[in-house]
Amino acid sequence: MYSPTKLVDSFVISGLPYYDAPLIFDQLKLGSDLTIVPERDNPYDPEALALYSNNNKLGFIPKESNSLWSTLLFYGHQNIITCKITQLSDHHGHLLVKAGLYVIDAR
Repeated sequence: MYSPTKLVDSFVISGLPYYDAPLIFDQLKLGSDLTIVPERDNPYDPEALALYSNNNKLGFIPKESNSLWSTLLFYGHQNIITCKITQLSDHHGHLLVKAGLYVIDAR
C-alpha cells in the first residue's frame, strides 16, 4: 500500500524532563508533527537537533541518531524529512515520548 512518507528512524526523545515536555505533556497527541531545529552552537553536540511541539521545546533527537539528519538539514533538505510523535507514556511521572523520522515522497 502506498504512503507519501516512510518511517526510517525511531527513538525516545532525549532530555524530556529538562525542557517543556512535563508542562505540556497532556497536550501532546500521537501523530502530531514536531519541528526539528538544528542547534549548531550547542556546546555538547554541534549536530544537535532539538524537537519542538509548537513553540515548546521537548528535547532532542538522541546524539547517536542525529548525524545523518543534521547533515541533510545543513544541506537544505528540510522538505524531505518530517518528524511525528509515535508513542506517549506517563508511568507514575516518568514521561516517555517516542518519535519517528520519516522521509517524504517528493516525486
